[in-house]
Amino acid sequence: MDANYNRSRILVLVFACLLLLTPLPARAFVMSLGGSPENPAAALNSAADVLYATDRDGREVRIVGTDSSLLEGTPLDLGMPSVAPDGTVFFAAAFRRNDRVRWEIFAANPDDQSVSRVALSGSPSALEMVTDPTPMAQSDGSIVFAARDIARGDGLYRLKDGKLSCLVRVGAKLDGNVLQNIAFGSFSAASAGATAFTGYLTPVGKAELLVTDGKVIVLATVGAKAPGGARYRELGPPALGDGLVVFPAVTDRGEGVYAYQQGKVDAILTKGSPCSCGKVTYISKDRAGINSDGIVAVSATCSRVPSILMVKDSKTTMLVSAPFTHDQTGFLELGTPSLLDDGTALFGARKTDGDEGLYSVHASLDPSVTIGLVRPLVVEAGPIALHLHSILSVSVASNEQGRIAYLGGPVESFASVPTE
Repeated sequence: MDANYNRSRILVLVFACLLLLTPLPARAFVMSLGGSPENPAAALNSAADVLYATDRDGREVRIVGTDSSLLEGTPLDLGMPSVAPDGTVFFAAAFRRNDRVRWEIFAANPDDQSVSRVALSGSPSALEMVTDPTPMAQSDGSIVFAARDIARGDGLYRLKDGKLSCLVRVGAKLDGNVLQNIAFGSFSAASAGATAFTGYLTPVGKAELLVTDGKVIVLATVGAKAPGGARYRELGPPALGDGLVVFPAVTDRGEGVYAYQQGKVDAILTKGSPCSCGKVTYISKDRAGINSDGIVAVSATCSRVPSILMVKDSKTTMLVSAPFTHDQTGFLELGTPSLLDDGTALFGARKTDGDEGLYSVHASLDPSVTIGLVRPLVVEAGPIALHLHSILSVSVASNEQGRIAYLGGPVESFASVPTE
C-alpha cells in the first residue's frame, strides 16, 4: 500500500488531566494542525509513544505505551485510534515476532482500562498487516481496516459480529481499469460498510473510489474532466457522510472541494468562490469535515487570510480566521477542521503567543444566528501541579458522545497551571 504522504510531527502541549467542557454530540473525526490526517505514518514518531482516551467521566486515562507490555508483548509502534459509540477504542500496535514486524488490532475499554486483541474470523493466518491497518469503528458495531491477504494482496476488510468480509482488493477491475494499490490511511467509512478511499488505477492513475452495496464506484480520476470542464490534476483524501462523499482536488483552474451524491459529482467550493472577506484564494488538500446534514467544513484562505469555512448548498460561512493583524482570538495558524452534527467545528490551532491547542466553535448557516465564541476543547483542572505531555493532533478521534482518544508523548514534566 502507498504510505508516501508528508509526515507531520505537530505537537500540542496539553495538561494530562483533561476535562471536556461539555459532552459533545460528535461524529467520528480526526484533526490536523499543519499535517495530513489521512497519514497514519505521521503517528510513528517520538510524540506518539502513548495512547490516551477519556473515560465516561471525561477524565484522561493511559491505555498503553511503547514502554509497557500489551498482553504478551511490548509494542514497537502505535497506530491511529478510533472510538466506537459505546466508548470502546480500537487501535493497532506493531510487534516484532520471529524477526518480522507486523501489526495487530486491539479494543480497549477506557472505563476499566482493559485491552483485548480483536480476533479475525475465518482464516486470520491468511491476513497480515505490514503497516497500521487504521481500524475505524462504525455506528453499526463493525470496524473497517486495511490488511494484506498473503495469497491475494492488499485490501479493505470489514469485521462485524465476528464475520470478516473483503470490501475491495487490489487487482479488481473497475471501469476497464485495474486497481493497482490503495492509498494507505486514505479511507473513510460509514455505516453498512460504505467506504470511500483514494486508490491508483492502471493505466489512468490516482482515483477517488467508493465501495457501497458490494460495488466499487469510480468517482473521479486524475486527467478526467471535473464539473465545469477543467481536468483533475491532484486528488485528496475523501470524507464520507450519510449518502455524500466529499473530496478535495486540484484542477487546471485551481483548488476545489467536490461532492458525490446520487450518481453525480458537483463542485461545492472552488478557488475564486465568494467568502466574507472577498474571495477564496486557496483551499487545503487535506480531508474536509462533514456531518450528517451534508454541511462541509474546510481549511482555506479568504482573501489570503487563513480561515475555516463552512459550506452548504454553495453558501459559505466563515467560522474562524487567523488575520495578519491580531484579533481577539490571537490565532496564528489553523489546522484542518472536523464538523459535528450540531454545527460545532473542532480544530487545532497555534496562537501568536506560541501556545497550541485543540479548539471548538459553534456556528449556524442561518444569518440570524451569531457564530459562537471559540473555546478550548479542554480546560485546566485548577492551579495545581499537573503532568504535562504532548498530543499528536492528527490522531484525535471521537464518537457521538464526545469520548475522545489520541496518541501522545509520555509525561515529560510537572508544571503549575497558570492563573489569569
